[in-house]
Amino acid sequence: MLRSLLVVVDNTVASQEAGERALALAREHNLALGFTGMLDLFWACRAAYRSPLVGLEIALHPDRIEAIYDEQRAIIDKLEHTARAASIHAETVHVPDYPDPAFAAFPHAYDAVVLGNDATFHLEVEPHLRSPVERICREMVRPVLVHPARPHGGQGVLIGYDGSAAASRAMLLAVLLDFAVEMPVNVLSIADEPEAALRIAETGAALLRHHGIEATPHGLARDGNESAIFLRRIADEPPARVVLGATGHSAWAEAVLGSTTRTLLHDAGVPLFIGS
Repeated sequence: MLRSLLVVVDNTVASQEAGERALALAREHNLALGFTGMLDLFWACRAAYRSPLVGLEIALHPDRIEAIYDEQRAIIDKLEHTARAASIHAETVHVPDYPDPAFAAFPHAYDAVVLGNDATFHLEVEPHLRSPVERICREMVRPVLVHPARPHGGQGVLIGYDGSAAASRAMLLAVLLDFAVEMPVNVLSIADEPEAALRIAETGAALLRHHGIEATPHGLARDGNESAIFLRRIADEPPARVVLGATGHSAWAEAVLGSTTRTLLHDAGVPLFIGS
């Protein structure tokens, strides 16, 4: 049973939605909450601009870094106040800033990480490089719930299942969080032949039924890039939530953390539960 969530705060719209979602989950399931801020030091040290007049690179001033920390502390104070008013156990957690190697392994004391899909931790990220959210999803040792700014409000839960251990863990963690309760659940698998894909999906659906959740299996033939197929499925029948494993067969890993990451994390418009 999940007992705690670590909420990584930022001042973006989706991050605020993520904080509210974490509070709601804590109330519903009696979870403890940890709140933390993070500064991407890799970019802070390089957050500079080149003057068109004199060609000088001006680095991010230390006072600005301290201001970022102050703003994060203010957000955390507000969330903690709300949590304690609702009798939710809450605490401030100090985590190593990225890219400290200890950063990804830090949430060992928490069962899952929650953050907004638009979080930049107050710094712009160059378009051709992975965003902080993408790096967190790739490197965290715990599952991550990524919340959009304004969910589309689709129906049901869509679970991407490839038969891997990562996909099974993600699905079971979603069950423990009641992420797939009281709404239609669809399990989607992709293989060379639709019959083979359906057999894989049925395996996942059977695992859910074992936990008292009815699920409908769907098998699709691989007629191209699996990532594109999965994204089309989301666009054609928007779900309220999506569950995926962060590792597993290469195509699924690509769907979550490869070239289509920005589409899934930033444009899908649904909460995305990524199991590690």
